[in-house]
Parts: sequence; structure tokens; C-alpha cells
Amino acid sequence: MKKDLIQLQYMRENLLNDLDDLPHFSHIQDELEHIVPIYTEDSLALYICKGENCPNLMQAIGVEREIAFRMAGGGSGKKSDIDKWDSQGYAQIFCVDFKTERIVGGYRYILGKNLLQRNEGDQGAVEHLFHLSPSFKREVFSQSLELGRSFVDPTSEKSAIIMDILWYGLGYLTKKEEFHYFLGKVTFYPTRLASNSLDILDYFLEENFGPNSSDTTGPKSNYQYIRKPINSSDLNLLNKECSAGSTYPERRRNLFKLFNSRGQSLRPFMLLFKYLSLGERAAKVYGGAINTKFGDVVEVLFTIHLNTTHTQTIERYILPILNFQQR
Repeated sequence: MKKDLIQLQYMRENLLNDLDDLPHFSHIQDELEHIVPIYTEDSLALYICKGENCPNLMQAIGVEREIAFRMAGGGSGKKSDIDKWDSQGYAQIFCVDFKTERIVGGYRYILGKNLLQRNEGDQGAVEHLFHLSPSFKREVFSQSLELGRSFVDPTSEKSAIIMDILWYGLGYLTKKEEFHYFLGKVTFYPTRLASNSLDILDYFLEENFGPNSSDTTGPKSNYQYIRKPINSSDLNLLNKECSAGSTYPERRRNLFKLFNSRGQSLRPFMLLFKYLSLGERAAKVYGGAINTKFGDVVEVLFTIHLNTTHTQTIERYILPILNFQQR
């Protein structure tokens, strides 16, 4: 584990030579002095800001995002992963490690209803890749919080803690903002996956979380990921011991067994299944799109209906911040 982190840190240093300079941490601290942290734990602190109000923080977030995405096999290819959406209404929720003096994780987000108030054809990062049906916009998107650009510093020894803290922030947003759905894209890097793993995942998601046939929401035709045929032996293993009334955990167990039999690490899929863990009835998945401007990664669109999520799961991510803010 230590050896792996050293190799990742070496990769990070090499990437920094090709990217914009990170702002000196003292300039980041100057901006943080005007923002109240919503949660702290040891050397980690969670904040929210608008990029246009905090230029040094936004610059650091952009560089750290690009490092994380390139190390995973994607990235914008630019000196910093900052696009027009970062200055057009999206807010940043991010985690700072004061021990390493770095931004070590984050999301950006915006309320769907705010996007729908804009001019047609300029309605956010999701619609670049996905067609959203009129009924979806009216019934789901207008009541959603769109999440994007999630990352965690791959060189940090605290990556699991950082992800939990970011999710405490998502729990906080369910209390701070008015919405009924999480909506976002999970990114997969085909060059880092075993042969056909993405096709098997796509089949599994369609079978278990596909939308109603009447909903035309999905990838735009020029970006759509086309699933290749899955062989019968893989299908048999995937459906083994699964009757028509089988539960989602049973079907997921078979998927993981199939991946393990193919030597496929489960790590690339953990964020997606973390979302799906909020409740089987709560989730819908709308297919995958190939993002040609981000290293040909495959982005899978999902929604989570908060009214049907597991209460205990939601409370796990809300209570830490509520307890912190009541001190």
C-alpha cells in the first residue's frame, strides 16, 4: 500500500510539470478565512464556495481535478480542469487537508430548476451528452440537485475518510437546499477495465435500474456507448440462483463474483454502487455516453429519488454535520 502511494505521488509530481501552477497555500487560506467550514475532522475541513468569488480556490480545485482525472485515465487535457460551468451558477463543495496544504476532494453542484430558467440549448453539463425528455425535465430535473466533477486525491492516505466527508456534505445539502433527486454522472475509464466489463455492467444496470420504456431520456446518439454482446457463460453466471423475485443484493453479489472471476477489480465501480446503496427503488440509470472531450471516458447518468431512499443511510451522512454544527 505504501509503495503504491509513493508511485502515485511520483505520478502526481510529473503531472504538475504539465499543468497550471497551484496557488500558494497562503492565498488559499486568505480566501478560506471568509468561508465558514461546514464540517471538520482532524486536519480535514469541508467548505462551499462559488468559483467566481474565490479565484485561488477555483484554480486549485481545477488543477487537483485534472490531476485526479488524468491519473484515472481521463481528464480534459487542459492545464486545469475548469470549464464555463464553474463560473455559471455551479457551486463547489470541497475538502481541504491542512496537514498537506491541499484541496483533496470535491464536487460541483447546481439546482436543476436554476438551469431550466436559462435559455434553451444552454442548460448545463449533463445536456451536453444526454437528451432529457420533456417529462424528465418537468418531473425529475426541475426537482434535482445536479452533481458533477467528483474527485478524491488519489495520493492521499485518507481517501476513504475524504469520500465520507464529501458525502456528509451531500447530506447537508439535502437540508440546506430544496430538491427531491440527486442527479449526476459516474465516470468509467475503459482503458482501466478488463475486456467486456463495461458491457456487463451496462447490461446489469439496464436490467435492474433502467427507466420506464416511455421515457426517452438517454445518451445523445452521437455520444451513445453501444454495448457489445455478452457471451452466454457470463450471462449464466450473472443470473445464477436469481429467480424473478430475487433481491438486488443477490443480483449484485453475482455481478461481483463475475467480475472477480475475470480478474476485474471492483474499485472502479465503488462510487456508482455507493449511490445505488441509497436504495434499489430510489435509483434510475439512463445509459452511458462517451465523452470525447474528456479522454473518451464513459459517463453513466443516474438519478436517486430521496423520498424513497433508506432512512438509515441518509441519516448516516446527515448526522455528522448536524452534530458538528450544534457544538
